[in-house]
Formats: sequence, structure tokens, C-alpha cells
Amino acid sequence: MKVAASGVAGQECLRESLPARACLVVLEVELPFADGYLFRLAQARDPDLADIPVVVVYRRLDPTFRANLATDYLQRPFELHQLAAVVARWCAAARKNPDGSPSP
Repeated sequence: MKVAASGVAGQECLRESLPARACLVVLEVELPFADGYLFRLAQARDPDLADIPVVVVYRRLDPTFRANLATDYLQRPFELHQLAAVVARWCAAARKNPDGSPSP
């Protein structure tokens, strides 16, 4: 697991993890220095990173983001067990589908 404090750092973390391939991105949409929407757009344009599932953590979510840019959602506040369940579901799906196709 890697943690990034900004959208720019998140892109760098994903790029560094490429040989091992991240199974999931948990994205807080209210990031400092680059919002989650811009991060997700950049990820979606990168052919090496685009198919990594994205779980969006939000308090208030723009309907455009909800419709187009996330694989799953987790609304704040949430309990740790809820986050653990979402991560387990998507990472298990990634192990079953090594080609990166998201389907829990």
C-alpha cells in the first residue's frame, strides 16, 4: 500500500508501482494541490494506469464524477470495516482478473 498526499504524488505512486501493478486506487476527491477529478482524468488518459479500479471517497460528489469516473464509491464518514470490505472486494477481483478488467 502506498499513500499520497496530493494528486501529483498519487500519479507518481501509480507510476512507481507499475511493475507490481496496483490493484486499486482509493481516491479522496478533495485533494490539496490537485483535485481528485483532475487526478482521475490524468489516470484515465494513461494507457498503463487507466484500467486500475478507482474507489472514490467523498463527502459531496459532483454528479459528473459519479456517472463517469469511478468504479465504486464510499461516502464519508465511514467505518474502517466498510473501507476494508471495499478494498478486499476490488483487490480480490484484480487477483481473479490479472488483465486489469474491473469486475468484483
